[in-house]
Amino acid sequence: ALRRDAAVTPSPNGGWPMGAMAQALGVHLSKPGVYQLNPQGRAPQAIDVQRAVGLASKVVRVQVFLALLAIVFMAVILWPWVGDVV
Repeated sequence: ALRRDAAVTPSPNGGWPMGAMAQALGVHLSKPGVYQLNPQGRAPQAIDVQRAVGLASKVVRVQVFLALLAIVFMAVILWPWVGDVV
């Protein structure tokens, strides 16, 4: 369903995050005459904005954690000589 939603927006990058959020929240997002994301979803409510911000915050925290993990991995495994310099 996400592949379908991502392909219907004019922006090649915009459909992925908008489609994922629409599906995660179970809402239908549309721009009349342009696209419809998650067409079987319910109409969005005001509370969905708070839910979207909360979900996006969790995604950002996970990305930061994974980036830190990658940095530690590179420092320990890929660059073992770094410890010798310090």
